[in-house]
Amino acid sequence: MYKKNVLKSKYGFSLIEVMLALSILGIVLAVGYSFFFFGSNSFRIGGAQSNLQRDMRLVSDYITREVRYAVDIEITNDTAVLNEGDYHYIYLDSSSSTIKYIDPAGNVTLRTDPVIDNVTFSFATVSVSDTKENYLLVFSIEGSSSVNNNIYVLESDVMLNNISAEPGNNVGSILRYKKP
Repeated sequence: MYKKNVLKSKYGFSLIEVMLALSILGIVLAVGYSFFFFGSNSFRIGGAQSNLQRDMRLVSDYITREVRYAVDIEITNDTAVLNEGDYHYIYLDSSSSTIKYIDPAGNVTLRTDPVIDNVTFSFATVSVSDTKENYLLVFSIEGSSSVNNNIYVLESDVMLNNISAEPGNNVGSILRYKKP
């Protein structure tokens, strides 16, 4: 029996063999690209969601650290009061969608990337005992991801340790306070 050596054959590949090889290669590349695209898209969405949640958590922690021991605190919506007296301010700059902080010297510091849509502050009362009440600063931060258009809401509260008189029932987006 005569064995034909394919590598030394003078005939080459037929058109059907080439078309079959190209179609199999196309199917493999299409499947590979779909897996790559799915993974890349998931990574992009997850990264944007993580960054948004990180910024919201950082703002929440910052607000908590700043106002926990405040001696005088107010909530307002009036932007005309910004940078008055010896007060510190935390507010949402709606034109840039960032949380800003103003110290008594008038220095403005950005606290987030432009991902925050809304911030709301309010006060609440908590009875610690029959004779003592403590006051809470309750705040809500809303942010949205530009990648997947999901809206995330972070709600938190802070016990105001140095506030002895009821701060009022204000609801607003600008926090004005003094530190001890």
